[in-house]
Amino acid sequence: MNIYPFFAFNDPANQINHDFTVGNPNNPNMRDFVTGLMYHSLLGAQLDATYYAMEKLGFSGSLENNKVPVRQSVMEIGRGGHLAVR
Repeated sequence: MNIYPFFAFNDPANQINHDFTVGNPNNPNMRDFVTGLMYHSLLGAQLDATYYAMEKLGFSGSLENNKVPVRQSVMEIGRGGHLAVR
């Protein structure tokens, strides 16, 4: 999970709104065109992608019951559905 999405925000091709990135309440929400889910902040979208990936890897329920491997990467992209609304 990229908790500091500088590269995603800084890439002109992404066109991410600053208010959406920092989670301001008056931001223009963003829709994931693949799933149809609406996200209210970039953090919500990132957490959702993380939960979705963990579920696909077989992690269940609570992080307390799982050994979570950690690695560093430049950019990770994912999709899910736990922190968004349709």
